Amino acid sequence: MKELEQLENHVEISLKHIRATKSQQSFDQLLELKRKEQKLQDVNKDLRKKIQETSAESVLQMFCQDGPSGSSGHANQANQQQHVHPDSETEECHTRTACAELTKSFLLKCVFVY
Repeated sequence: MKELEQLENHVEISLKHIRATKSQQSFDQLLELKRKEQKLQDVNKDLRKKIQETSAESVLQMFCQDGPSGSSGHANQANQQQHVHPDSETEECHTRTACAELTKSFLLKCVFVY
């Protein structure tokens, strides 16, 4: 009878050890998955930011090249070459500066959306 009790105790101790080992492995696996999840979320955030910046830059670049009237850059250049005014370079410089400021402002707003 005593032998049977000792065997039962040994089985219980072994089961506790197995359960503890399994719990520790599950916990370690959970921590690793959480680290991977965080890493993927960070990468996803960076990619969204790049997409936003690229999209915003493309839209503003098209706007700055084509102008608000929607005409193409080539037609705009042809018109500028035909009607050259003394202040046209200054005007173009102001337009580009304004466009650059608009781009910077717009991109900053886009970055904080996410």
